[in-house]
Amino acid sequence: MTRKPPVMTWGMLRMTGRDCASLRMTGKSAKNGGGRPQNAAPGMQPTPTDRPRIAIRAYSGGMINFGARGHDVTAADFESLAIGLEAQGARCVQLALGKSFPGVPSGPGAINPGMGEYCRATLAAHGVSVAVLGCYVNLTDPDPVRHAGAMAAFEAYLRHARYFGAPVVGTHPGRLGHIAESSARTASETAWREFRGTVERLVAVGERFGAIVGLEPCPHHALHDLDSTERLLREVDSPFLGIILDPAGHAIGDQAGDAAVDPSDPAEREVAVTEEAFRRFGDRIVAFHLKDFTVERGADGPTAIVPCQIGDGIAPVARLLQIVDRHRPYLPVITEGTRDDRIGEAIRNHSS
Repeated sequence: MTRKPPVMTWGMLRMTGRDCASLRMTGKSAKNGGGRPQNAAPGMQPTPTDRPRIAIRAYSGGMINFGARGHDVTAADFESLAIGLEAQGARCVQLALGKSFPGVPSGPGAINPGMGEYCRATLAAHGVSVAVLGCYVNLTDPDPVRHAGAMAAFEAYLRHARYFGAPVVGTHPGRLGHIAESSARTASETAWREFRGTVERLVAVGERFGAIVGLEPCPHHALHDLDSTERLLREVDSPFLGIILDPAGHAIGDQAGDAAVDPSDPAEREVAVTEEAFRRFGDRIVAFHLKDFTVERGADGPTAIVPCQIGDGIAPVARLLQIVDRHRPYLPVITEGTRDDRIGEAIRNHSS
């Protein structure tokens, strides 16, 4: 008889061995290990070969768990990806299989336990874990056939996430119709209820298989600001629904930025949005995207952000990391849009 998974709280959620080690650190170095591996029974002491490397970088008296998007690292397979991440000092990864390895089938019929176990073991040999398994599909596609395909893909990733050692499967919420129509349609209660039903269905699958549904709010999507995000978290009240916070996307336009010291400064707005997000639903934030940007300016001020590599723009990176560290120690901080050696440069510059 199949054993039904227990009901879990945020404090009981399954984490990777590296997360467990980080949370249980008692002053031991990464070399000496600490904590028990993910698949060890409670109370068991890990053997030296089981002990994971600590995937954390010290920062301003705290700890930052630096990672990168897999497709920002030049790699042809899991081995070269692991080597590249290790070389840059990234100890976790947001892995979107189709983006990192477009030549390898990774759809709902191709992803399998063997792929997950191979990926997990290969990355672990280089001190890297999968923080987020990316499955970026349009969950609000109005076409029934495409929507069914998106749901099938995401559900397959939720079922297989544990083999990759990934606690979270991530995606954007999806646009409601064409971009020009999205704001009006997002406000529609009918469209909102349909979106919420989609999320509820995925969360039910996540609860069954022990994987968190991670949604990344962004402009023009169903979750386009902190208000809509908070509403969904209130209406779908499950620890298996989490938020991947990308505050740069809210530096212009989100009303939460109006509380900034200087609301006309996108960098200050990003700080205000980040603080407010952690204040409102910090316990539901499961990963943090760190990216730099410049701004396009119109007659009335900044009109859009333009992503760039960390260090080339105006993002207040150090202040953002301080906020993360204060509210959610060890939270995966995933660099976005910064590539290869620039990833390592960013991590070194913002590690103590």
